[in-house]
Amino acid sequence: EVAHIGASYHNVKTGNITLVREQPPLLKIVVGIPLATLDLDFSAEDCNKILEGTKYTENNKTYDSEWTNPEQRQFGICLLYANDYNTILLLSRTVMMFISIVLALSIFFFTKKIYGQKAAVFALFLYVFEASIIAHSTLVTMDIAVSLFMFLTIFSLWNFVKIPNNQNLLITAIFFSLAQVSKFTALYLIPVIFVFVILLVYKKLLKTTDAVKLLTVMV
Repeated sequence: EVAHIGASYHNVKTGNITLVREQPPLLKIVVGIPLATLDLDFSAEDCNKILEGTKYTENNKTYDSEWTNPEQRQFGICLLYANDYNTILLLSRTVMMFISIVLALSIFFFTKKIYGQKAAVFALFLYVFEASIIAHSTLVTMDIAVSLFMFLTIFSLWNFVKIPNNQNLLITAIFFSLAQVSKFTALYLIPVIFVFVILLVYKKLLKTTDAVKLLTVMV
């Protein structure tokens, strides 16, 4: 989380998205927007004091004890503890909680649309009290964001199957694209959608021409 918070601020302030390369930049840019309104800074001297004691030496080489790429984590630590870390964490995590709330509402309305009010309330109950959701909804990680966009992709795909017009096709494509730039695990959507569309065509629930349009847009 520390590396992602640092990268979020760095991405928006400098326009350089390469500080943390393990995941796509969308969420870090979103988190970085409110952080960019703060007057954050730290000197090299401050950073050295903050990082003192966080490394270990082995075979005459110095390593960060908790991160494979020290540059990422060190920047995040310096940004947090050379400034008001409570404000930084509050702003960063508030964004994540908002995304989690949007996902909860999406699950509620999607379930209500298919199964009704009682099922929607039950689905929302399961979401709200799921341990992984509770944990990740308050941390600056990619998981909640990619879950939201993957879910909305499936939701909009369902709408497209029901009403195969250009509007629903465009909405599906947008959410699919947002999922891809949220986390690399969204690549799993590609085979899932492909198999799903093939089955729909086979069962004559979707016209071949509409299926071709959908897969073309996905590509």
